[in-house]
Amino acid sequence: MNDRVISVPAVALDAIEAVPDWCRLVKRSGTLDGTLQLRAARFCPPVVQGNAAGFQVWMEDALPFGYVNNELDLQLAPEVFRKVTQACPAAMAELVSRGLIIRNGYWHRLFKTSAIALKSNRMLLWTGILVRPNPEISLLVSRAFNRHSRVEIVDHLVESSDVYTPLVIEIDVRAIEGQSKFILQREIACVTPLRAGAEMQSTKLSLMPEIARSLVEHHDLADAQKRAKEQSGKYVRYKRPSSSKLTAEVACTVATTSPQQNLRVKQFKRFFDEKGISGKSRRSAPIPYAETSTVYDLQCHWDGRMFSRFEVTSPTLTPRQHAELVGVWAKLYGAGVPYKEPEFHKPRINEQPIMVYFAHAVCATPPEWVSIMDGYRFGHVWGMRGIVDTDWYPGVTTVLSFDGPTSLHIEPRTPTLRVLPVPRELLNSTMTRKSLSDLQA
Repeated sequence: MNDRVISVPAVALDAIEAVPDWCRLVKRSGTLDGTLQLRAARFCPPVVQGNAAGFQVWMEDALPFGYVNNELDLQLAPEVFRKVTQACPAAMAELVSRGLIIRNGYWHRLFKTSAIALKSNRMLLWTGILVRPNPEISLLVSRAFNRHSRVEIVDHLVESSDVYTPLVIEIDVRAIEGQSKFILQREIACVTPLRAGAEMQSTKLSLMPEIARSLVEHHDLADAQKRAKEQSGKYVRYKRPSSSKLTAEVACTVATTSPQQNLRVKQFKRFFDEKGISGKSRRSAPIPYAETSTVYDLQCHWDGRMFSRFEVTSPTLTPRQHAELVGVWAKLYGAGVPYKEPEFHKPRINEQPIMVYFAHAVCATPPEWVSIMDGYRFGHVWGMRGIVDTDWYPGVTTVLSFDGPTSLHIEPRTPTLRVLPVPRELLNSTMTRKSLSDLQA
């Protein structure tokens, strides 16, 4: 590994908010403005840091819409209709006249008459904001994690660093097809700064057992057995050791304990820039991430008060593979190691619509690199975002949050989690923000 110290910019992006009282970028608190449960706020740093990561796209007004018979059904109040059809097009024309948007280019044509456009089965919503990431930074535009929303945001990266790009929210309307009313309001998306420079490799834990030794050392067997029996609901606080310098050309390692393939290193495939939408990164070193998949078949039901009808099976594993899955930790680290069977655990407090899913995988990053762990969505069940200090604690965990009474079924080999390595310091980055009136001044 190269010991050259990597640079992390204090300012991740510049933003121009061109339409007053439409959308704006904000930094939210780790406690979700005091709505996060007190014990989680005190003892669960991954969730607190996950809440605060990135910048939230805040929509001032309510935007009701539906998707019926392959058509958008917009149900806008008069003031919202004025912003969508008049204020946003006027701002787009002004930005074009100033040379900030390409005249008759993709974005100008798309939003010339409205801030909302339908392309195939995607609804594109211009927030009235332009963004320009730092040259070393890419911006991940995704859903507003740890807040429930019934709409499906399609992830993309913004990579243009020398010019501005419209901040556009892309919604897959197939998720609401045939339904007449959903409402976008308040936190509708998240913009997360990412830093190129990390390489990821995947392997089997048996080939690199040292990367998970710290995980084993921080799980006390007697305490684990007591917690499993009593379901006490207590948090275990881990203290991060002192860190060292942040280095460049880092190698992040993700390892699986499963006899089947449940871990893949991937790259983003959707990019927005000043010219439009592309399927290819403009960077020489694209940003990688790891994606974990479930080994088991899981079914359960949340009735609004308690979980029931748990069923965890392993239909795709042979008896030999299942024995290997269960025994790998004891084989590598000695008898009595408690990590990690079964894969899914009931919540420790039945009143909380939360389920913790322990993946058969670990992730190790170099000093001062952490991992953003983004859970995927399963209908009315949402994977939460957490920040894990994988430079010393390599555990990979998905937390599933239930949005009202619902049944959950996750089949084997279903992707459940994205693991993104980032410099810890980047989580504290800021942005500059201007309005059209500031530009005129």
